[in-house]
This record gives sequence, structure tokens and C-alpha cells, in this order.
Amino acid sequence: MDKLSVMIIASFLALLPAIFWFFLYRWLDRKELEPPKAMITAGVLGVISTIPIFGLQFIFKNFPEYNFIQSLQTNMVNPIVFSLVFLAFVSIIEELVKAFSTVGVIEHYKIEFNQVVDGIVYAASVALGFAFAENIYYFYIAAQSLGYNSDFLSIFTIRSLGTMLGHTIFTGIFGFYYAKAYLSPYITEELKKKKIWHDMRHTLKKAATFHATRRSILPGKKHGYHDEHPGIVILEGFFLATFIHFLYNLFVKVHLFGHTWTFLIVPLLFVASWGLWRMFFKPVYTRVFVVIKNKRSRH
Repeated sequence: MDKLSVMIIASFLALLPAIFWFFLYRWLDRKELEPPKAMITAGVLGVISTIPIFGLQFIFKNFPEYNFIQSLQTNMVNPIVFSLVFLAFVSIIEELVKAFSTVGVIEHYKIEFNQVVDGIVYAASVALGFAFAENIYYFYIAAQSLGYNSDFLSIFTIRSLGTMLGHTIFTGIFGFYYAKAYLSPYITEELKKKKIWHDMRHTLKKAATFHATRRSILPGKKHGYHDEHPGIVILEGFFLATFIHFLYNLFVKVHLFGHTWTFLIVPLLFVASWGLWRMFFKPVYTRVFVVIKNKRSRH
């Protein structure tokens, strides 16, 4: 089979799960649907955001003198440490380009950006475009080297159900925090006027400790986004998305103690989804519990 035919098949196979996840997120946002044009724009930006990633791969492959990753691997004695550094680098770069694309589409469609869930939807759409472009590449390579056998089917399943979902969750977390930074009633208008680089040392320190996240998730804590300027919340969302992305890559790529740890991506994605769901719907179930508690106290 010629390369063009393989590329067409790879593109078609990459498109199928992307369409599925796209309509699933549309269904989750069914109460106030975002314009299809906005979501498609987000997906296109996600595809475009893969250009720096593939660009780096091209440079590293064709210009070895600029391949600092190879130099790092040569100079590092411990292969596990190198793997951790490399996976952290990949996670940071990928989440960074997706974050810029998410901010770009939100700023362009600012009129439609009026509820926190919009941040998740736009970010997930960007991630779908990114994962779609990545999957074309991986499916093409797999088809060329393996053919359409059981190994190819495994790669298709993991990347369609695991990696594509993972990308939407990672970037969806960033989108959630970005939306919280500007739409949360707990952040005053005065604080919202402060730029992300306001008091950067303090911002980085607070964001790196996941201050708002811990206060939002842990029971009995004050709402995590109270009196925080947007820079802290946005950077914290980026750090959290990158950290979970790093763990995902770690479980997929690294072999420790003679075993693969791919099975851990299922609980990781479940916990990440649950955390995002809980943070978003916290005001809802908090009010439910208050109503129940008040009713019981009357009897």
C-alpha cells in the first residue's frame, strides 16, 4: 500500500474518535451550546498547536547538533532520571501550546464565554484537535511498521480512548481554572484587573503549592478561589494539567521493576475527571447538603 493511502486511512481512523468525543462534549454542554464555529475554530487551533511539537521533532532528527535532549541523555548516568526529565519536558511543552490556543479561542469568542463550563468545552475542543493531529502521525507510523494487526489495534484503542480522552481532561482542567479566574464570583473585580505577571514571585509560589485546589477539594475548607488574583488561579491550572499529563506519560512510557504501568492510566483519568467534576459542581451539591441538613434540624 502506498504512503498516500496509508495517510488517508490513518487520518480517517484518527477522525472517528475525535468526532465521538466532540459530540460527547457538545452533549455535556447541551443546556447552553457554544457556537459550532467556535468549537471548530478551537479544534483547528489545536491542530495548529502541534506544529511546534512536530517542528522540534524535525529539528532534533535532522540537526543533531541542536538535539539537546540527546545531549542530556548522553550526559545523564541514570536512565530513570533522564526519562523523568524528558517526560516532564514533553508534558510542559504540549500543555503550553494547548493553553495558548485555549486562551486564543476564548479571547476571540469572548462574548460567548459567559460560564465556567465554557472554559472546559473550548479547552477540550483544542485538545481534540491536538490529539487528532497526533493520532494521524502515530497511526501512520504504526501502519507502516506493523500493518493492520492486533498490535495496531492496541495502539488505536489506547490513543483513541486513553490518550485522546486524557488530552481533553488535561487541557480541560486548564480551561476550568482559566474560566474560574475571570468568571468566579469569589474573585473581586479589582483582583481581576491584575495581570498574570503581577507579583510573579508570589504568584508562582502560591500556584506551585496548588493552594486554590487544596482549599476547594479538601472538606471543610474555605472556597479556594476567594481573594486570589487571576494569575495564581491560571498558573495553578496550568501546573495541575501539566502534572497530571506527566503522570499519564509516566505510566504509559516508563518500565519500573520489570513491569509496565499502563493499567494505572485508567484510575488516573478517573480521579482527574472526578476532581474536575467535583470542583465544578461543588456549589450545587453544597447547597443540596445544606437543604438536607436544615430539614433534619427542624425535626
